[in-house]
Amino acid sequence: MIRGIIFDMDGVLIDSEPMYREVNRGMFEKLGFSISEEEYSEFVGTTDVDMWTTLKNRFGIKKSIAELNEIREGEHMTFFSEAELVPMTGIGELLTFLNKKGLRLAVASSTDEKLVHLILEKIGIRDLFDPIVCGNQIEKGKPEPDIFLKAAELSGLRPEECLVIEDSKNGVTAGKKAGMTVVGFQSDDGTQNISHADIVIHSLKDAQKYIGEIL
Repeated sequence: MIRGIIFDMDGVLIDSEPMYREVNRGMFEKLGFSISEEEYSEFVGTTDVDMWTTLKNRFGIKKSIAELNEIREGEHMTFFSEAELVPMTGIGELLTFLNKKGLRLAVASSTDEKLVHLILEKIGIRDLFDPIVCGNQIEKGKPEPDIFLKAAELSGLRPEECLVIEDSKNGVTAGKKAGMTVVGFQSDDGTQNISHADIVIHSLKDAQKYIGEIL
């Protein structure tokens, strides 16, 4: 029986992936390299440490991972502090529905803690989630299951009692490895292969319908 819903943030609660691309590509240019959309897509859903470790090795970046993360954090915090942010279409209705059903709501995001809380506060839904688990709080990021298992543990739930809503290949893989029911939300242009989810949806209304049917 499903007792808790664990949300990814980027691409599920807010359509933020295009914003990350803009900021990150600006950083890549300053560091003297660029990558294709296909190459970039492999990092969607992973932690910043994982991304920078791969890019540092691939392009021989001289700055340390810690330095790169510090620069990235500053760029992201400045951008998202100033940007106009709106929640994903349909998320308000879905959260209201889930609350009425008495389900525990959590967030498991590969993004660092400061930025996750900033974004959730700005779109007005921060207080609806407990726990909120972020990329800097776990050892292994998605596609490993650590972040979802931690969210379940902090929620007081077993993995099989949790349903994950994810929009990335890495996120879906992590949810399945955790032994959870996974709803794949195809919120982008289809570049993320999420066909290994238990069900693939194209709107959050579909998520509400599916969850209502399995409760």
